[in-house]
Amino acid sequence: MAWSDRFGMEMTWQVSGAYANWTMTVNIEPPDHEVEYRDDWREEPLSRLHLHFCDVVNLLELGREVQNTRAYRLSHS
Repeated sequence: MAWSDRFGMEMTWQVSGAYANWTMTVNIEPPDHEVEYRDDWREEPLSRLHLHFCDVVNLLELGREVQNTRAYRLSHS
């Protein structure tokens, strides 16, 4: 997790799949107006975001694997 010099955070996740390498970066940046500085971002909601990202990658990779099977190609000819 990287913190900006002001108020914000960036997290990057990478997943190596069978068909592609996947990267997702989330930037949390300060608003344009002045706010009280708080350095207490909770990581737990972002950890759940990482799990959703892994699920999406797995489903997309599985879908591609199914499309490459002979039975799938024959049924869509």
